[in-house]
Amino acid sequence: MIKPTKVVATVLMIAYCTLLLVGCVAGDTMQSSPPAQVNLGMISAAGSLQIPSAGDAIPFTAPGIIDSPGQYLLTNNLTNASVDTGLWIQSSDVFLDGGGHILDGVLTQNTTGILAQNRTTGLSNITITNLSVSGWGAGIWITDVEGAALWEVRALGNQGGFGIADSPNATIRDCTVTDNVPLADGGVFFGGNGITVTNSPNTQVLNTNVSHNGWGEELPSVGGTGILSHGNSGLIVSGCTMNGNVNTGLWNENSNDSQVQGNQIHNNEGNGGVFMTGSVLHPAMNGSITANTISGSEWGIWIMRNDYYVADNTVSTCGYGILIDTSQNATLTGNVMHDNDLNFCVDGNQYENYLHQVDTSNTVDGKPVSYLVNVSGAVVDSAINAGTVYGINATDLVIRDLSLEKNENGIFLLSSDGASIQNVIAEQNTNGFVLLGSDDVRIETSAASDNTQNGILIEDSDRVRIVGTDALLNRGPEGAGTGIAAEDCWDLSLQAVNASRNNFAGIDVEESSLVQLVNVTADDNGVVGLILGGNSFTVTGCSVRGNGDVGIGMYDTTNATFWNNYFFNEMNVDLTQGLVTGSFWNVSKTPGPNIVNGPFIGGNYWAKPDGTGWSQITPDRGDGFCNASRVIDTYNTDFLPLTYYVSPDPVANFTAEPVTGTAPLRVGFTDTSTGNITNWSWSFGDGLTSVLQNPEHIYETAGRYSVTLNVTGPTGYNELIRADLITVIPSADDGDDSGLGARSYDDVGALMTTAKGYVVAPVDVEADDAIGKLTVPRGVVALDEDGERLSEVGITAVAAPSPGRRTSYSLAGYAYACEPDGATFSPAIDLIFTFTEGEWAALMATGQPLVVMYYNEESGSYENVVTTVDAAKRTVTAQVTHFSIFALMQQVAPDTGPTVPATTTPVATPTESPVTPVPPLPTTAVPTATQSGMDFPVVGMLLMVAVLAVAGGLFRRR
Repeated sequence: MIKPTKVVATVLMIAYCTLLLVGCVAGDTMQSSPPAQVNLGMISAAGSLQIPSAGDAIPFTAPGIIDSPGQYLLTNNLTNASVDTGLWIQSSDVFLDGGGHILDGVLTQNTTGILAQNRTTGLSNITITNLSVSGWGAGIWITDVEGAALWEVRALGNQGGFGIADSPNATIRDCTVTDNVPLADGGVFFGGNGITVTNSPNTQVLNTNVSHNGWGEELPSVGGTGILSHGNSGLIVSGCTMNGNVNTGLWNENSNDSQVQGNQIHNNEGNGGVFMTGSVLHPAMNGSITANTISGSEWGIWIMRNDYYVADNTVSTCGYGILIDTSQNATLTGNVMHDNDLNFCVDGNQYENYLHQVDTSNTVDGKPVSYLVNVSGAVVDSAINAGTVYGINATDLVIRDLSLEKNENGIFLLSSDGASIQNVIAEQNTNGFVLLGSDDVRIETSAASDNTQNGILIEDSDRVRIVGTDALLNRGPEGAGTGIAAEDCWDLSLQAVNASRNNFAGIDVEESSLVQLVNVTADDNGVVGLILGGNSFTVTGCSVRGNGDVGIGMYDTTNATFWNNYFFNEMNVDLTQGLVTGSFWNVSKTPGPNIVNGPFIGGNYWAKPDGTGWSQITPDRGDGFCNASRVIDTYNTDFLPLTYYVSPDPVANFTAEPVTGTAPLRVGFTDTSTGNITNWSWSFGDGLTSVLQNPEHIYETAGRYSVTLNVTGPTGYNELIRADLITVIPSADDGDDSGLGARSYDDVGALMTTAKGYVVAPVDVEADDAIGKLTVPRGVVALDEDGERLSEVGITAVAAPSPGRRTSYSLAGYAYACEPDGATFSPAIDLIFTFTEGEWAALMATGQPLVVMYYNEESGSYENVVTTVDAAKRTVTAQVTHFSIFALMQQVAPDTGPTVPATTTPVATPTESPVTPVPPLPTTAVPTATQSGMDFPVVGMLLMVAVLAVAGGLFRRR
């Protein structure tokens, strides 16, 4: 059965019916003045007002009666007039120009500023313009007038602004209807409506401000609506402003073919923006609601009954954005819903109430609405990135990798068999996942948490599997909030489910059969851990601890088996709400270990927080079972209740996965501690803690975090601290999901590494002379001299030690100390010398090749480093595998005798300067850039070295 989720609709409908009854009573009892209810009028079909010439106007003084056709000009104001009616029009074909005057009464019920009505015959063609009415029970009341029009009329401070009844083809245009207030009747306040229209088809309200109505000394019990419409087929409300009314901006009932378009509707505080409904007997409405902007109300758009067209509206900061309630065949397109408590909702009590056309151009907080009807095999995943998902007779759906927030339902499936829901998070909805009449559905590795009614709601659905899923912290008003609720289901299996810390119950399964709860956690729920009722339950490996009133509450149940569960509540089982027969609270003695690490499996562990639980006070008979049975009631006994098995002292141990990633980082912690452990206490290093055995934690901020686990058992406690276990990286700015962009520092830079020294974020560190720079890429293993992971690197310009006289190198004037000394890198990192044009020209002036060498303190000499010279970029790059002092050298030729001329072979000029890596050589010859600015070819240089060495013996190892 489909259950509507709202009671407010019933309350509001009762309130509206009360309003209609009040109006009817007032009309039946009044003799000489109009009833307090107010209604509206109309202009020409062309939308323009034909104003007669001023010379033809008949002067008129109020109060008075107009009983003949003609053009009239009001010539006076009324102030605090103590009359029933300021001006009464009893004739057709009347044009009244108010001349900008004010008709002001004393604000009492059953008075009217302007009345257009003939008690003996209907009227037609009455136009009222250019005046103000205030201080009346009804500012203007028009009844039984064909083609009435109100143009540029102001109604302020009345009990009701305008009222139109039984007057087809009325028009209200360019008017102001604001600040009308409720009045007391028998101690109850009524009224304060801006415009009321009743049984007046084809009424138009155009470009009119209907705002701030209903605010008085007391708020109305009924009233305070901007525009209240009943029975007005063909109603048009366009270009209007409806702001700050106590109740609703526009309330429209039983008005077929209505059009509500292009209005601004904001901050109508009591109920909502636009409410459209029809009678149950005549549900077809054919209304359209288009291009409105609505905000700050209890609901934005609420429609009931059939055949609505809702398009291109923007609804924000409301309780509900768009609510389709017990309707059929609605069409929604192009609507934008954002920042509402609940953006989108479809609700009903029968299958047909969900048959609508809702396309993905409708968005909730920037994500498309996925509304699937009569489809098969559709996939809704991160590529679509839906904000809410509905499946109506949609078979074999695949819904995965989504985050669904702030809607009536995260996922709603009706008559949709074979669905698969994987890795979906549904939070801050009314219900996370809803399955109604949907068989063979599987939910796994998902979370339905922090919703206001149910994490997961299942009704009339068979062969449902929920595995590895959380239903936590579902908390609503008045005690609502259940992790998983199921009713009238068959073959329901919950495995490795965590349904803890919900406001009411962890798991509530009623009137269902063949139900399995395996390795379920239902801890710390506000009232009860498990509610069970039906036939054939299996409950094993479950933790039911710390629940507010009771661990397990049971209705009428047969053939249930409970074994190897951990109960730890003030009251572990309550069987007073039903008859539980044919059930078992243990299985035969079987080798374990059991849930409290005893050697055998049998019954359950029964404990209480005060230490008086049966398993706590009853001695061990020698095999991990109590020496007496646990009698629950006449029909239910645990014959093998568990006791604590005395084990070695607890030893804390755990694993975490993943230990590195970008923020926010979700880390799962797995307890691998040994010993008899009853309590776990985790500290995650960011100020947050957990008492779950295997918690999951989200690190929101970048940094390194140490994790502490403290385990406690009967024989003591033990603590394990894993320092800097978790590394959280900020999200990459460039969108590259392979890692972070380089982080730049001056002089000293921090490295972000894993516990084994793996660099997870590239780093550049520049020396203070802006020439030398260290570049540490992602993926390098960086260790200090003790083999521990490296936390920072530094570079400082220094005066390098002299290379000595017996060498073929000279200092080029640039040297850097890279710290910390002894640090190692695998593979090598880069030390880059970058020069200006002037500095490069000076280096190249001698034509001597450049090479980077490091200073070996033990030998007191320099040794070669793999060097790359890029003349085009004016850089020299050294590949550094360990830290020392690194100096830029120039190779010099010692004076060893006459030079043997070498044959020059022409070399083709490259079109682009190559970058040439140069490994350390066994000789002192180092390739470098030529004076022409072009990189020296490596192969050519080696050949020349070989020729020169053979020919002249000039370059010899010393």
